[in-house]
Amino acid sequence: MSAPGVAMSEEIRYEDTVPSPEDYNRLRRDVGWPEMDPETVRRCLPRSLYVVCAFEGEEMVGTGRIVGDGASVSTSRTSSS
Repeated sequence: MSAPGVAMSEEIRYEDTVPSPEDYNRLRRDVGWPEMDPETVRRCLPRSLYVVCAFEGEEMVGTGRIVGDGASVSTSRTSSS
């Protein structure tokens, strides 16, 4: 299901995988964030506690990661009210 006014040509699929530095920096550029040094990306992303990538067809269209020390737990909540 897509948001109103947003057309999606294919279903989004999710994979437990680390993006390449090139894909990671492309996504950062797409949202107006500065690129990171590719070597830094190569070292940092695999050390995440968890990484997931979203694909539309063969194109990576999103990524998310959980970072932490492997011991501490913290939660956050947002409210619309």
